[in-house]
Amino acid sequence: MIIPLLLATGLLFLTLLSPAEAQSDRPTLRVPWAPIVGLYEERQTGLTGLFADLANAVAARAGFDIDYVRVADPPSVLRALAQGEADMLAGVARLPILEERVVFSDTIGSTAVYLFVRSDEALGLTREDLAGRRIGVVPNTVADSATNGLQGVIEPHATLGGAFAALLARQVDAVSAVHKAGLDFLQAAQIENRVRIIEPPLQEQPHFVALNPEFDDLMPAINQALADMRADGALDVLLRRWNFTPINELSDALTVGVLNFPPYTVVGDDGSYSGFSVELIRLLAARGGLSLRFTEIDLPSWSEGPQIGAFDLLPVRSVTDAEKGTFIFSSPVETIVYATFVRAEDADSAFVPQDGNLGLISSSPLRATISQELGVTLTLVDNLEHGLRLLREREIDGLNFPRSAVLTHLEQNGLTDQFIEISSPRFTNDLGIVARPGLSETITRFNVLISGFIGSQEYRDLHSEWFDEAEFWTRGRIAALLYGTLALAILGVLAFIIQILKARKRADQLRLAEKSARNRLATVLNSTSQAIFGFGQNQELALANPAGRRLIGAEEDDASLTWPASAEFVPLNSGNPLDFGPKDSFTSTNEVLGELCRFRLSPNAPPKYVRVTVDRVHAKTSDLEAIMIVENDHENELNRQKLERSQRLSSLGILVGGLAHDFNNTLGSILLNAQLGDVRPKDHKLLFDRIITAVKSGQELTSRLLSFSRTRTATGSKIDVADSLAKLRVLAEPAVTEATTLVMPDVTPNLQIRCDEGELENALLNLILNARDAIQASGTGDFIAVNVRTYGSDALDASDAHPVPIVEISVSDNGPGMSEEVKLKAVDPSSQQKTRLAARVLASQPSMRLRLGCRAVCPFIPNWVGARRCVCICLPKSRTMWRCLSGTKKSGPAQGNAFSWWKIDRNCASLWKNC
Repeated sequence: MIIPLLLATGLLFLTLLSPAEAQSDRPTLRVPWAPIVGLYEERQTGLTGLFADLANAVAARAGFDIDYVRVADPPSVLRALAQGEADMLAGVARLPILEERVVFSDTIGSTAVYLFVRSDEALGLTREDLAGRRIGVVPNTVADSATNGLQGVIEPHATLGGAFAALLARQVDAVSAVHKAGLDFLQAAQIENRVRIIEPPLQEQPHFVALNPEFDDLMPAINQALADMRADGALDVLLRRWNFTPINELSDALTVGVLNFPPYTVVGDDGSYSGFSVELIRLLAARGGLSLRFTEIDLPSWSEGPQIGAFDLLPVRSVTDAEKGTFIFSSPVETIVYATFVRAEDADSAFVPQDGNLGLISSSPLRATISQELGVTLTLVDNLEHGLRLLREREIDGLNFPRSAVLTHLEQNGLTDQFIEISSPRFTNDLGIVARPGLSETITRFNVLISGFIGSQEYRDLHSEWFDEAEFWTRGRIAALLYGTLALAILGVLAFIIQILKARKRADQLRLAEKSARNRLATVLNSTSQAIFGFGQNQELALANPAGRRLIGAEEDDASLTWPASAEFVPLNSGNPLDFGPKDSFTSTNEVLGELCRFRLSPNAPPKYVRVTVDRVHAKTSDLEAIMIVENDHENELNRQKLERSQRLSSLGILVGGLAHDFNNTLGSILLNAQLGDVRPKDHKLLFDRIITAVKSGQELTSRLLSFSRTRTATGSKIDVADSLAKLRVLAEPAVTEATTLVMPDVTPNLQIRCDEGELENALLNLILNARDAIQASGTGDFIAVNVRTYGSDALDASDAHPVPIVEISVSDNGPGMSEEVKLKAVDPSSQQKTRLAARVLASQPSMRLRLGCRAVCPFIPNWVGARRCVCICLPKSRTMWRCLSGTKKSGPAQGNAFSWWKIDRNCASLWKNC
């Protein structure tokens, strides 16, 4: 008695477990289940049915997981939730057993109790017409209670199947049952077309998601999931698939879904339907006395197959064992060949599926078979046009597709010379008419017709019409060719005359267009704020736009142009002026791209910051050899300098905080010794020595602080690495917090390099402070290490024919690292950017190019265990030849300039990764 009650009113819906990987923070709800036809069904693919599928869909949207718990029988499902042994049931009615023990969601839908009668009953039959007639029902169910008020004779039956058997045997005239339970049984028994329902329903009852109060915080998410499913139609599709939603009576005509898939199914622009399988099912239906109605469907509908409320038949579909339990297939009407096509230029090279990328239509029933047999992962395409486009663009190496469909498409679109069919891999699959459950008698009738139709002349003619190539040179086409040739000859003469006239008109148009283009170009040159100069074959100044004339002080109407001898562009990164005039030769070394320069028209004229671009003119027909574009960047450069100053002051503030303690100790030492001199006059010599030492220490701290706070004139000298690192420790240790360990190396005595000591120490200090800031900001890392090593320059460049000794000073840490943007902005003390990085590589800052004489490289991994990031500064040892580290000899610096050449690698980011 409880089992029918559960089938009639329990319409339980479970929430779908998301196919994504379960996450630890997602709640897991226990859901009881027992095998019930149409509700819970165990198949090879897993648990399915109305309850399982709909519950899984809700769970995926609401963000929780499901743990299915199997119980002994259907009544135990309700009992488990009522007794707190389960957490959720979706779709349950407000039954007394649950009313005060669970919380309910918004309404999912409602079930209806209907009267089922035989299909041969008179149309328009109503419940009043059943007065005095026999009505079968399962006692003590909702369907039983819904018959109250009917004037018929109620006859009880133990099971719903027994009641329908009595209906078909005419022992009763109607059966009262819940719509879903009744339709599930009729479909399973394949007698759906022999029974229909009488509208309106006897009773309707709403259903909800029932939730254990322990998880009532999930109810808003469940209600939102139901609302979303209702809005996008997913809920309606799922309810209709499992017979939850009542449908109207079926019409006498069967609906056939047609997807445009030439030559099997063709949907015309005028809405007509044709194709081999469409014409075939029409002929079979005419022979069997069946009425058909065609409707166009999309690819997802084709994949889902025929369903009640959607369409009843598909004219042709691949017959697969996996779908035989879902649909009803007819006998094969055609065997489809899945052939492989490649680009025509690849026809001579063997196609190996394991090495190539094979495309396959997403709706192919052979997808799993092909993937398993070839052992490859397939690329799925939406349709034939999509697959051919991917093949043409070489995103796939081959396309496996129904052979006849591809050949027809290639011929119709003139693509036969672009793609070619190869002998393998090739697969075959039988095609048959497919029907939804409940139409087994219709498919049986089709099978009888197919057995006699296949092999007939009518079938061969139909097959030949859609698949065989038609004779091309028919008599009509030959006549058309002759007449066409004559017409073309006449048209050719006319076209020649017309072409002459059009050529004249075109020449006039081109002259006007050329004149207009020259005017537009002149307007652009005259209007732009950028100064544009052109240099002729002899390097003389050949042209200048108005902005260029104003830049060099030339008159607007001055026909003769001369480059001012006193004008100069001084790049900020080198300090060597750029000269442009007859004495220069514009080779590749003269080409400049966006160089920031300081421009002076004369030595006494105020400077301007500009960006200069110089490039050669490669057009052979041009009388210009080079073009120079000068863009005013004065305001931007002034703002950048202000920003650098602001950043320098910010960095100074950071450093002062670390040095204040040490300087306070110095002042305390001076005060203490001065006070001791007052009370211990005998020790005045010792006390004055201490005071002097403390003052010198304070002076050294102050000097370093001033050196760090501003960019000063660099002075090169021999530097003892050990002494310099000892001074660096004095500056760095107060600024590094106790949570971070600063490790300094033991350096070999008398290891000397030649550079500006202050700039080197500031660069290293900057790296240490940046590493400290990144470690503190991210909470990742606990040490910063400085290493020193020596090696030959050929370790950096194997092609270096003249290696020189190199001293490498590296700063490494185990912090989080840096962004690509700031890898080139780290050494200059003014570049104290607050970014999350543990270190930065050397930047191409103008102030540093000549001061350090270093190169940002990472030739070796530091010896410090656990280091993740490092920056290496490579300097030549003292008394080493002045030349680039790359091995290219360079002339030494001018007399009085003790700095080496600077070279910065633009691929520093890739060298960084090797560290």
